[in-house]
Amino acid sequence: MSLLDYGIPLTILVPDSAKVRHRKLSLEEDITINGPSNYKLQIFVASKTHANAAKLLADQKELVRQSPFFSKVTEELPDGLKFESKIDSTLTYGFRRVRMMGDKEIIFREALLGTFSKEDIDRMYRSLDPKKK
Repeated sequence: MSLLDYGIPLTILVPDSAKVRHRKLSLEEDITINGPSNYKLQIFVASKTHANAAKLLADQKELVRQSPFFSKVTEELPDGLKFESKIDSTLTYGFRRVRMMGDKEIIFREALLGTFSKEDIDRMYRSLDPKKK
C-alpha cells in the first residue's frame, strides 16, 4: 500500500482486506490501518518539532517507559523499539518506530486499542519494510 495519498512517500505491506481511516487532527494526522489477524497499525504524522530522528525516538522511548503499564523493552532497534506491557495479569506488546521526512515527523505504532502478541507486533513492524522479509 502506498502512503503517498496521505502525504508520506512510503510503501508498506498490509493485508489485502485492510481498511484505512485517515483523520486530520489539530496538530497531527492519524492514519489507522486495520486488517485481519490483529493487524492494527497507527501512523501519526506531524510537523517537525525535533532536531533529528534520534531525539524523536528518545522522546518516544521516554513516553513508553512512563506508562503505568510498561513492563520492559523487548528489543531496541536503530529507529524504534518493541516493548511489553502488563495490564492487570494480561501481557500485551507494542512498538514505536520513527522517521523524519522533510518537514514531517512520522510515528508508527500499534493501534491505541487492543492487545497484541509479540508475533502481531513483529508482523506490523516488518510490514513497514516490504523489501525485507
